[in-house]
Amino acid sequence: MPKDGGAVLEADLDFDGGVTTATIEEFIKTFRTVLETWVDFVLKGATTSATGSSSPHVKRPSATKRIQTPFGKFVVWVDELKWKPAKADEPGVLVFDETSGAGYSKIITERIGIPTDSLKAIVLANMRTVDSNAKITLEETRMVNGKKVLVLQYDATYQQVPFRFYGYFHGGSSGTIQVITWTSLSLFDSNIARLTDFLDGLEIMDEDLPASSQPSLAPNTSVPSSDGLLDFNAGKMSVKYDPKK
Repeated sequence: MPKDGGAVLEADLDFDGGVTTATIEEFIKTFRTVLETWVDFVLKGATTSATGSSSPHVKRPSATKRIQTPFGKFVVWVDELKWKPAKADEPGVLVFDETSGAGYSKIITERIGIPTDSLKAIVLANMRTVDSNAKITLEETRMVNGKKVLVLQYDATYQQVPFRFYGYFHGGSSGTIQVITWTSLSLFDSNIARLTDFLDGLEIMDEDLPASSQPSLAPNTSVPSSDGLLDFNAGKMSVKYDPKK
């Protein structure tokens, strides 16, 4: 922060080990992403209570492991000292455990691009197959590495243990991605910063669906049908899901 109180963004290119064209291109790409997010942060201000951080939402320098998702043009950058891969039994799903046992994460990708503003109803419908009293406690949009995502926090009880889930959601031209973290409700506040750091590793490289293709939710979307069919856009479109999962 300079003496006049104005905001300044600086970046340095590390020349250690020599300089290649690929190094310069990667530096420019990363700086452009950071710049877009930083401008949004400066103009709109930061939030702290729900996110655990007052910083722009960009991947942390310690998140050096690049994970390509099974489907879609998405990457998640992971800090290997804090998150370790775990076994996933479903196609299109990646699972990570926090090394201290403070939380868990799951990355779900699908080939079909579901409009982002329809994902809230789908997420809630799926959670209510586990806990009929599941409820959303936070809903907002956020700029993450230069792309807008839907942010949700929601509470559900499983095997008599209350959990809080915290995720980023996006549906675009290459598919749909859900990056979800969770921990017990009693541990959430003390670990929200660590969960946010994991979520901020999401990098989206596709395009948002055109506005004309983003349907508004029909009133009956919050109550899924018993056969696992979720309707939106006044019944003109539907998404089929497994109500047992």
